[in-house]
Amino acid sequence: MLADKSDASTLADELGGLFACTDVTDENAVEALMRSVGTATPIDILINSAGITSEAALPDVELAELERMLRTNTNSVLLTMKHAAAHMTRGGAIVNVSSLAAYVGMPTYASYAASKAAVIALTRVAALEYGPLGIRVNCICPTSVDTPMLRAQPSGDVEAMLARIAAPLGRICQPEEVAALLHSWPPTTARRSRDRPWPSMAVPPPASASRSSKALPPLSSTQP
Repeated sequence: MLADKSDASTLADELGGLFACTDVTDENAVEALMRSVGTATPIDILINSAGITSEAALPDVELAELERMLRTNTNSVLLTMKHAAAHMTRGGAIVNVSSLAAYVGMPTYASYAASKAAVIALTRVAALEYGPLGIRVNCICPTSVDTPMLRAQPSGDVEAMLARIAAPLGRICQPEEVAALLHSWPPTTARRSRDRPWPSMAVPPPASASRSSKALPPLSSTQP
């Protein structure tokens, strides 16, 4: 199931899956999605990769923009983990997508870095709480990824150049590499068990905005 606020039905068709138009910042919408999917079939894996970004120097940061960033990048992770767990199998997996920006200070990225650092903290807490239920919770922190979203950023070329300099491989990530990393945490289906009752507790998959097209020309800053 591919869930996105924008229309990602074509991508879902290409992947052989289903699409649900969902605002992952809306708790009622997230709860309804998880209940609908979980009623049809147990949820094996949840990938939280919805994200937005903007840039502003600290003196220019608007509180409204910070709150917008937190709603999409942080709250969505909390809400999906909160409402998916009751519908997940033992041996299931949750993978949250944070960012290297959560660890490395980058000028003008205060709001984005704060929202992604919070994802790491939420992951650590969820791993401790959901571990006894047989659900693994992990987080990946990619550097800049060659996507249309990066290309649309006002200083996308600069970000790519800095990431290229800092990366041992001398280049930024490709979407396929991030996807491969996500696939390294498949649900441990061999350990599934539905005979243990779930406690009373209450998939956004990749956002279409971050999808990369192979037809796109390379960023100038990534050239050798």
